[in-house]
Amino acid sequence: MRLILALFLLISATKAIAEDMTVTYIAQTPESASEVPALLKQHQVKYHTLQHVNWKSNYPYKPIAQFALAYTPSALLVSYRATEEGLIANYTHDQDPVFKDACMELFIQPENDSIYYNFECNCLGYILMQGGTTLRPRQEAPEDILRNIKRWSSMGQMRVRGTKKPTSWEVALIIPYSSFFLHHIDSMNGRKAKANIYKCGGEKQYEHYVSWSPIKTRRPNFHVPQFFGQLSFTASETNNHK
Repeated sequence: MRLILALFLLISATKAIAEDMTVTYIAQTPESASEVPALLKQHQVKYHTLQHVNWKSNYPYKPIAQFALAYTPSALLVSYRATEEGLIANYTHDQDPVFKDACMELFIQPENDSIYYNFECNCLGYILMQGGTTLRPRQEAPEDILRNIKRWSSMGQMRVRGTKKPTSWEVALIIPYSSFFLHHIDSMNGRKAKANIYKCGGEKQYEHYVSWSPIKTRRPNFHVPQFFGQLSFTASETNNHK
């Protein structure tokens, strides 16, 4: 009985605190990820600031981190921007542990099931991507899936090690719906999805774990779908996206 009550209180608290947002539809997918920030500005897509400093007693540092999302007939558009101290950028290959670098991450559950995807992207534009239902085991995205995700980074591809002064960076992604390799999704029109967006990285006193929707666990863990917020994809003017 106590266990049932505890689960009920946890679910109720999660619903009460989870963030939600509406994702804007844009009728055309850009050719290059470098076009994404300007396209979002043109369509007045709002940037959201990551406000929740999780595990604050051990990791109090809060960088400036923002994201914006939109969707097109064929892809998600993601724009990140951050300013942080202690910036690290060591990893230069996809599926490297980029979460150890200056990193922003989109975790998304696109269907009404238990499968979610983690798109973890360092400030150089390299991606760790997996799919599954739990932290372990997870299935890595195939190489052809990763190749089709277009990226742009304001920092280029130069490695950086532990800057002390504040450093600003931006990354933009074009994520085709085919990237959801454990599903068959060809449109997000009118859908609702569960998701969270994270910022992590930094050395020593600058190590941090902040998020869009708050996480209530004892230790750092982003693989917690019960704390995802909600994304509502506004229906486009026509169902066939013409």
